[in-house]
Amino acid sequence: MRDEALANFLNELGAKKPTPGGGAVAGLNGAIAAAQLKMVCEYTEDKTIKENIGALGQRTKTFLDLAESDSAVFSKVSEAYKTKDKSRLKTALGEALNPSREIISICEELISFCEVNYAKFNSKLKADLVVSLANLKASVRSAQAMIDTNLEALESDPKEREENKQYCDDLLERVNKLYKKLGA
Repeated sequence: MRDEALANFLNELGAKKPTPGGGAVAGLNGAIAAAQLKMVCEYTEDKTIKENIGALGQRTKTFLDLAESDSAVFSKVSEAYKTKDKSRLKTALGEALNPSREIISICEELISFCEVNYAKFNSKLKADLVVSLANLKASVRSAQAMIDTNLEALESDPKEREENKQYCDDLLERVNKLYKKLGA
């Protein structure tokens, strides 16, 4: 279970450095959710679910790529703050929105997949499905926090921040409804 790469990531996360940070954690939580959902699908006999196993493996990789991307774009934000160049900062903050937005989009895709297929999943893996959903919630909430922070720094329209919050709250409520359907 202990892997040098994971241990290094956690050490870096706990260090007094700007990256990795919340966006990378959002990506990691998404990757964990996708990998665990893939495992649930591996043990499920439904043909349609089996057809999605490869895509779930790809989603795991994409989440990890987005975690790395978030760290890279936030490094640009940190550099831009140091220069005090408002145009450079605005560009960097705008770019920093992208990984978190993509993370939320993929989370929505996986939540939809679970909504459509929850009754088909192997019932013996209900706890694993619940944990996958919990990691999707953590991923959405973390990415939302990153977006809110960047939108605030951009002094964006409060309506845009409220729309983002509502969108994420709706996703989280969909997961809560799945919990209830699963008896969790």
